[in-house]
Amino acid sequence: LEQKKLEQVQKRLEKEEEARRRQEQKKLEAEKRRLEEEQKKLEDEQKRVEAEKLRREEEARKAEEQKKLEEERRVEELKREEERKQRAAAAEKERQQQEVIRKQREAAEAKQRAEAAARAAQDKLVADYVARIKGKVQGKVVLPPNIEGNPQAEFEVVLIPGGEVLSATLRKSSGNSAYDAAVERAILAAQPLPVPTDPDLFQERFREFNLKFRPKE
Repeated sequence: LEQKKLEQVQKRLEKEEEARRRQEQKKLEAEKRRLEEEQKKLEDEQKRVEAEKLRREEEARKAEEQKKLEEERRVEELKREEERKQRAAAAEKERQQQEVIRKQREAAEAKQRAEAAARAAQDKLVADYVARIKGKVQGKVVLPPNIEGNPQAEFEVVLIPGGEVLSATLRKSSGNSAYDAAVERAILAAQPLPVPTDPDLFQERFREFNLKFRPKE
């Protein structure tokens, strides 16, 4: 009997505990729903505030864009007017520059013609002196016997002012050593060689130069 009473008490306590747990569970669920509803309200309010903020920002952006467009149109009009003035000024400047270029080109062409004429005259003078030098040297060449063909000997000649020969170096042999030696002796024997009196021309063209000789020239 005591055992049964204990079991009944135990069952009653378990039922009470179960009821208490269910009650607590209901309270927790109710509190959870309340918190969720509050959270949802907060989120909805936050969304509304955010939407309002975005709306205002969009309105401000559109107003700013409109203001910017109006300012750009005004600036564009001023720019077109300025460009028109600049084009007119540029056209006048271009005309003046073309006139300057034309005069410079005419002056350059005249200078080129004068320089070309001077070079041609100098080349002619150089060729004349070279011919005179070669003529004087050839007059001193004693040709060795039995030269076959018309071989060419090339010498590098170094002079000092006045036409004295500082050195005569064989650069390219004719293939006939006797003829090469005869030309070298003739170069030395022909000094002083005829050279221009202009020191600049002498230094530029006759200080060091090459001479080519053939026995049948």
